[in-house]
Amino acid sequence: MTTKKKKNRIVITLLCLFTTGVFAQEASRFNVYVTYKHSFGMLEKNVIWKMKQGLYGNALLFKGTYSINGLIALGAGFGTDVLESPHYSTFPVFVSVHVTPFKYKKLFFYNDLGYSLDTKISYPGLHEELGAGYKLMFKKHFGLSFNLGYNLKQMQNIIINDNGMTGTSYTTRHSLSAGMGFVF
Repeated sequence: MTTKKKKNRIVITLLCLFTTGVFAQEASRFNVYVTYKHSFGMLEKNVIWKMKQGLYGNALLFKGTYSINGLIALGAGFGTDVLESPHYSTFPVFVSVHVTPFKYKKLFFYNDLGYSLDTKISYPGLHEELGAGYKLMFKKHFGLSFNLGYNLKQMQNIIINDNGMTGTSYTTRHSLSAGMGFVF
């Protein structure tokens, strides 16, 4: 057998193995997502101010989902979210619902709803994100996830006035987010 034929056979074999590994993977019922998101703030307001410019943030989220019937996956997650201009840190804990309404199983819609924990370095409050994602699996337990979403955060602030009196104020931030991550 000539060297050229050997090379052609090796290339054809590798292509067959690669395409089978990429396109013929059976979906796993349990997935873990590790996602980085960047948020583009649209509006932030509370009783004192209203801002529409210079708002942004970054988040690192960990989420596990279990597919119930191929259409709906339920799960839970946690993460850290740092919002800038002005600066806020939140640690959300949330439940997640993924819906795959089409035969095209790579596209999904999701809703994450939860509460951010109150710590010394973070603000408590509502955490919600609605969006659409695209999951590209290379192996049964390895792939990439891309998503776009609408993010709503409500943070509780403690306000101290000049007389030393304290009160509670809520700041609400509306953002669009774009994220990318790994699926295991």
